[in-house]
Amino acid sequence: MYNNEVGRREQKGSSLIEILVAVFILAAGLLGLASVQMLSLKNINNAQFHTLATTYAYDMGERMRSNQEAVSLGSYDNILSTVADPSCSTCSAAQMAQLDGFQWNELIQSAVNQGGLPEGQGTVTKVGSVFNITVSWKEQQRSDSGGDIGDASFTLTIQI
Repeated sequence: MYNNEVGRREQKGSSLIEILVAVFILAAGLLGLASVQMLSLKNINNAQFHTLATTYAYDMGERMRSNQEAVSLGSYDNILSTVADPSCSTCSAAQMAQLDGFQWNELIQSAVNQGGLPEGQGTVTKVGSVFNITVSWKEQQRSDSGGDIGDASFTLTIQI
């Protein structure tokens, strides 16, 4: 169909090239949105792990404050992530400190869907009159190659 001008056609729709360009732009936008969503999920998980680590460190601090006798005996001076269950029904102050270390690490090392941390471990060390309560775990970190799993830790320093 020709209009009043000779040799010009009236355009009645989009060309295939215009549609392909629009689909390409839409696809690039959706890929960008998916990338932002993945980064957001990673950061949410890492924030959750930091919150749990902080909570667990303060939990051990409260356990120590509630067992002053064991603190003065030095029972909390070097708690490692491999502390054994003392298996006592009526525990002495020193055994209670060992039980605290065992239960605390059980919480930290439990499965992630049960409130634990990935490859989590907790330690308590004494330096002078100060206790360092450290919770460490693995988390996703950003790197030049995209993403890696790296070490993360939280240390609470208290004096009792």
